[in-house]
Amino acid sequence: FKAIILPSTVSKIGNNVFSGCSGLKTITLPVSSSQDKLSNICDENVVKALSKITVTNSQNIPNSYFENCINLSTLTLDTAIQTIGSYAFKNCSNLDSFNFVSTATQIQFALAR
Repeated sequence: FKAIILPSTVSKIGNNVFSGCSGLKTITLPVSSSQDKLSNICDENVVKALSKITVTNSQNIPNSYFENCINLSTLTLDTAIQTIGSYAFKNCSNLDSFNFVSTATQIQFALAR
């Protein structure tokens, strides 16, 4: 797979669901506050390979959620996002495009390296 689109109706994504999907470059997913990090649903190699992420049907991005997505260049956040946790995009050094509607009420050191 090069791309995966999970419908916004998905309420839970199990651990390691996308582990080993080495060709995965693009993912569209709802982010659940019950998930600590993206690396809980896919291994570190997949996290590092992702270049485009779209977040749907989510109000909060947990602390360090997208940490170490070193090839992430495009990120689109749902209009429902209210809170972006600390270090949510830590080490996302290739992030060129960060699209979100300004309804967020709390952003804490989200883009820190």
